[in-house]
Amino acid sequence: MKRTIKNCKLSRRFGIPNNYGGKCEGFGKSSEDDEPCEECKRCKLHYDNADLGVVD
Repeated sequence: MKRTIKNCKLSRRFGIPNNYGGKCEGFGKSSEDDEPCEECKRCKLHYDNADLGVVD
């Protein structure tokens, strides 16, 4: 199965995060800390990684 924002396990659990042209913003660590969680930071769909070709 091709990895997409819609079939991400975090998206299925918490809803679709903000995204920009198919590049995911990810989910924050908490309501006070909007830094992406570690799982999102490693994901190839995260906007920081999408242009770099990072594979999770």
